[in-house]
Amino acid sequence: MGRDKRNERVTEHYTQKMRNVMEKPAWQALSTTAQALYPWLKLEWRGPDNSNNGPIRLSVRQAAARLGVGPDTAYHAFHDLQRKGFLVATEAARLGLEGAAKGACYEIIEIMLPHGCVAQIQEGFMS
Repeated sequence: MGRDKRNERVTEHYTQKMRNVMEKPAWQALSTTAQALYPWLKLEWRGPDNSNNGPIRLSVRQAAARLGVGPDTAYHAFHDLQRKGFLVATEAARLGLEGAAKGACYEIIEIMLPHGCVAQIQEGFMS
């Protein structure tokens, strides 16, 4: 008899860390806070079937809470990831009409997009 897959539930959410990315000089030049933030951003990606790369939202305050650091430190980690070419901001953070804030949207360069709008950036990815 085989196992009953209907009763099995996936409870863990995980992401891959690619060794070839971690061995690049750009990764090694990141601050430790930025290196810790990157997996959290990758966890926001829902996978290739949903393809939400681009509208990945994680606010500075959410990142600070997850990392256990202050908002200024998390802010600098986001900018470090952008400067080194790991993230591209597709939409800036803003305050809505009713006072509801929206965090910035990001694309993770490591993840191939279905429409390939950042193909030029991906060609020179962390070279």
